[in-house]
Amino acid sequence: DLSIPANYVAKWNGVSWTDAGGGIVPTNVVNTPLRLSFLGPPGSQQLYLWEESGYQVWRRVAGAWEAVAVPPELYTLRSLAVHDDGGGSTLYLAAGGIGIRKLVGTNWVSVLADDYDPKSIASFADAQGSFLYAAGLFADLPGYDGTSQLRRWNGTSWSAPLGSAQRIARVVGLGASPV
Repeated sequence: DLSIPANYVAKWNGVSWTDAGGGIVPTNVVNTPLRLSFLGPPGSQQLYLWEESGYQVWRRVAGAWEAVAVPPELYTLRSLAVHDDGGGSTLYLAAGGIGIRKLVGTNWVSVLADDYDPKSIASFADAQGSFLYAAGLFADLPGYDGTSQLRRWNGTSWSAPLGSAQRIARVVGLGASPV
């Protein structure tokens, strides 16, 4: 998964650049930063455009931007990820005020309560399986030490990964404090 700042969105057709941002109307016209994310498993990635610290998400479908309905109580979008927790690839979001939610059909289902403060999420698969990782403040979860930490979602519960995973998260920018 890849996410980058996106002040302007254009596409290359092999000869020239053309505007690909038509139809995007940020909610806060006063410099709302946009991010462009390429999310999903190899071979079925999708392009998303979203308001960083805002509350709108768009998905590129058949050459046009389609609005993704987000939870109405969302007010500070921080991160998006596409993750397969065993039920197929699903869009997840981390945001202030709502924790972490996953899109199931047209409903957003909570997987981490709103009293936690996730800063970033990412999907990663290795020999141990496929996990959704979250970096942030998790005061009531086991292993919390007062600093920003990394947590791992296996599809049913959250856990603290091994210390080396915390150090790797710090290096790759998930924001978790080293152990």
